[in-house]
Amino acid sequence: MALSVDEQVNNIQVIRVDQSVVSSMSPVRPKDGHKGTFGTLTVRAGSENMAGAAALCVSAALRSGVGLVRLFSEERVISNTFSLIPEALTQVLPIDSADRIRLWRKFDLNRTAVVIGPGLNTDDQSTLDELSFLLLNADLLLLDAGAITLLSESIPRMNELFSERYEKGMPPPILTPHPGEFKRLVPDWNRSDRLTRPSDFARTNRVILVLKGYETGIFSPDGLCYINTTGNAGLAKGGSGDLLSGLIGGFTAQGISALQSAVAGVYFHGLASDILSESLGQRAMRPIELADAFSEAYKRCGWE
Repeated sequence: MALSVDEQVNNIQVIRVDQSVVSSMSPVRPKDGHKGTFGTLTVRAGSENMAGAAALCVSAALRSGVGLVRLFSEERVISNTFSLIPEALTQVLPIDSADRIRLWRKFDLNRTAVVIGPGLNTDDQSTLDELSFLLLNADLLLLDAGAITLLSESIPRMNELFSERYEKGMPPPILTPHPGEFKRLVPDWNRSDRLTRPSDFARTNRVILVLKGYETGIFSPDGLCYINTTGNAGLAKGGSGDLLSGLIGGFTAQGISALQSAVAGVYFHGLASDILSESLGQRAMRPIELADAFSEAYKRCGWE
């Protein structure tokens, strides 16, 4: 991805993401492709009180162009999601962490991409065991919401896991916190600093950090920062982030690099909200409607 650097701030190369940047990332979609060609995404999301997060994440993933999406969750969450999205594969979540990890081992974690976090029950200790396992075994991994909250409960352990992942030669995971979640990861962070400290976090921990908010920043482990230029206040509603996780995860499952997936996912997510605002306005748009606007967003950037 050869891109010009708009400016350099404190050794951080800053690139503003516009339509030309995302258009240059357009992946090839072969005419003779089949569902195996376009990859598999496994979504670990949802809990009794937040079943909708799983449905939103899976919905966006299926709009990404991925071949298969599997939801790994509680039986009630699966039942609710399947009634809305029958295309999804499902896997019922065992109670015991050892049983969950045995199930994860049956998945090809070198091939399936994984999103973990939207709507998770953070009081479930078994989920933390799953998260630790995935950090050390899943090559294509995105952490959102509940997964980030669980990591923040033991910063030293988080640092150890990121370090061990890097030492194993695994690709950087993607983290997608909103400012409140990032503050849990970096308690002394000043929220007015949208550049220096987030970039330091990405470099130190060897992760791709998507710091959501106005002009979302995507930070790479090698000091690049992509500033998004799409989106509006209509996204400031619960559920928007669940859709973003599914979209980015779906892109990674198709073989798009983690960094390009994050940059393109954030851009399309924002562009879809801009498209919706033209007809619905920012107040009235609902997060679930974003998925229906992805098609037009792709067309505007030559992805369709």
